[in-house]
Amino acid sequence: MQGTIAIGDMPRLQAECLAQQAMGEVDVSIEGGVDELGLRYLRGQIETDIPQICQRCLQPMNVHLKAKFALSPVHSEKEAKLLPSCYDVLYVLDEEVNLLEMIEEELLLVLPLIPKHDKKECKIVLSDDSKRGGLMEKSHPFARLKDKIKASETSHEE
Repeated sequence: MQGTIAIGDMPRLQAECLAQQAMGEVDVSIEGGVDELGLRYLRGQIETDIPQICQRCLQPMNVHLKAKFALSPVHSEKEAKLLPSCYDVLYVLDEEVNLLEMIEEELLLVLPLIPKHDKKECKIVLSDDSKRGGLMEKSHPFARLKDKIKASETSHEE
């Protein structure tokens, strides 16, 4: 099955978008079946772009989300433990799988924790220290205190 789903139909994903009324679509490709072990599965790929804020320069950007998945529906933790490692668990209460919720969940799992542009594309103004590529030299937190103690010792010696 291939098709598209509106981001507006996924409220949790839409909440992560810069514009709460994101109008984009999610490209979906899903295949279902039964494997050679008799396990039911859903495999596929989903892709979309969502608008977010770069956490480096605080400017709008599009984040490309792409998720490949291989899920096997189970009803209990006992069944989940028996699944081979090639499948992730998809807990279901009855025989129906809500594909919209499943797709939304897979996209939420691939959201970047801290969205940011590539350094070349980012519009942040870097300080002189960071432009040189080196880290700012860290001074010891008590260096100034040490200088004051030395200064007071020399004034007492006189």
